Amino acid sequence: MDHATGRVRVLAGTLLRQLGPLVGAHGLALANMGDIDRQSVGGALSTSTHGTGLGLTGYAGMVTGLRLATADGALHWVDAEHEPELFEAARVRLGSPGVIVEAELQCVPAFAERSRTADHLEFYWFPGTDVALTKENTRRPLGDGVDPVGTFRSTVMDGLLTNGHYGLMCRAGRGSRGSCRP
Repeated sequence: MDHATGRVRVLAGTLLRQLGPLVGAHGLALANMGDIDRQSVGGALSTSTHGTGLGLTGYAGMVTGLRLATADGALHWVDAEHEPELFEAARVRLGSPGVIVEAELQCVPAFAERSRTADHLEFYWFPGTDVALTKENTRRPLGDGVDPVGTFRSTVMDGLLTNGHYGLMCRAGRGSRGSCRP
């Protein structure tokens, strides 16, 4: 971790759900995150995973360097100064430049989000219905009186009420109408 630049180097197998707390402990955050945090950093880069927000980059835009293992077994560090063409291709996975072993990511100062005017916008459509929902989040500096949702509240709201209830409703609907598969 380089505190002066806000850059961190992590192994490609580091899971996204682990990365937030790791950088957060140093007052940093990723500029953007996708909804799914179960994949690895290397997997997110290899699948062009992105987050939300028109003015924010996806994972490829946060990458400042990569260590690649090429087919001949060699390890290469690539960035804007060292093999820049290979770096540009590797961070957006054009072709097969090599296996990502390590990634250097540009982080931003830690922040909290609050729904108001949107830095992040998500859209949810419920197939088979005329119902759609949106979710908006706006970045706020830490310590401005808007604290991140606590672990208990997050577990109850997201885990039990939102996802648990939604899953139960889906299973009930599937049981009453049969399978939704084509």
